Amino acid sequence: FHIEQLINCKAEIDNLEPFELLDISEIILPEGLKSIEYSAFNSCGNLESIYIPESVTSLGNGILDNCPSRLVIKCKAGSSAEAYAKIHHIKLELI
Repeated sequence: FHIEQLINCKAEIDNLEPFELLDISEIILPEGLKSIEYSAFNSCGNLESIYIPESVTSLGNGILDNCPSRLVIKCKAGSSAEAYAKIHHIKLELI
């Protein structure tokens, strides 16, 4: 599932607002996204993986709260997403 199917993504996209309780298993966020707001994917009960591009430098608190323990963040080494995954003890796949 590409987030582009859910929101109108353009090169100048900055922020992603909450999409609570969506019944999706995989999210691939677009390059150029700069921030993910508080609780953006809170309680996505079927979410198994999320790709967060290197362009994301701001990750709000609780963006993945109440998601399954099998959730994996896919990101580049040294990115803000890697740091977020480590701080919040979320499984990590460096790509």
